[in-house]
Amino acid sequence: MLKPNDKKIHETDNLIERDKLIVIPIDNWISVAPKRLLSNKKKVENTLTKLAQERMDRVSKLELQIDGEYTQSEPRIISPLFEIDVNDDNLDILKTLELGYVKHGKYFALSDGYWLFIEPNTLSYGPHVIKTYGSCATGVLELQIHHTLHII
Repeated sequence: MLKPNDKKIHETDNLIERDKLIVIPIDNWISVAPKRLLSNKKKVENTLTKLAQERMDRVSKLELQIDGEYTQSEPRIISPLFEIDVNDDNLDILKTLELGYVKHGKYFALSDGYWLFIEPNTLSYGPHVIKTYGSCATGVLELQIHHTLHII
């Protein structure tokens, strides 16, 4: 299903030291709520968790390639509730995550999704290509990312 000519492909290019842990999102969802709802933190956490889980339960296909070899799907992890202080430094990042409704201010957030963890000193020196693909059952929602890692 990896489509090398698809216009929906996002690409990254990173220089990474060989002795560092590498964490790459395969497909995930971030739920966000204004911090002013702090009066009932447990209810906010339950609501955000339910929303994130419902969104990720729609993922029916995951693919992961490391240097052209398909590998097993990685673990699905839901984060604990955390706080984000949205400012000019990170507002553009949140907009790329299609959280355009998020403005400056303090928010609660949590994430549910699939991640790739590569232990330090696992990849050899030089370039490596990691391709990820995630899709819902209908194929309407797709996310495909090609990561080029230059291990130094």
